[in-house]
Amino acid sequence: MKNPFRKHDERKRIVGFVGGYLVSQGSITLEQLDVALLHQVQMAQSGEKISLGQILLRLGYVTRSELERAMAKHQRDRAML
Repeated sequence: MKNPFRKHDERKRIVGFVGGYLVSQGSITLEQLDVALLHQVQMAQSGEKISLGQILLRLGYVTRSELERAMAKHQRDRAML
C-alpha cells in the first residue's frame, strides 16, 4: 500500500505538529510517525477517533513524558503565533 504521508520534503510537512516535535527531538523516526499516522487514518475510517499521541503511546514509540514535553512545546509555539 502506498503511503499517503510520504512527500518529497516530509520534514517541512510535519513542522508545527506534535509528531514533528517528536521527530526533531529524536524521540521517534519519520518511519514511526508514518506508521502512527496510517494507524490514525485506519482507525478514523472505522469510526474511532484517537489522537496521534495516544497512538504513539499504544505502539510504544514514546513515553508519556516525551509526549507531554512535545505537547507543551507545541502549545507554547502556538501561543506565540
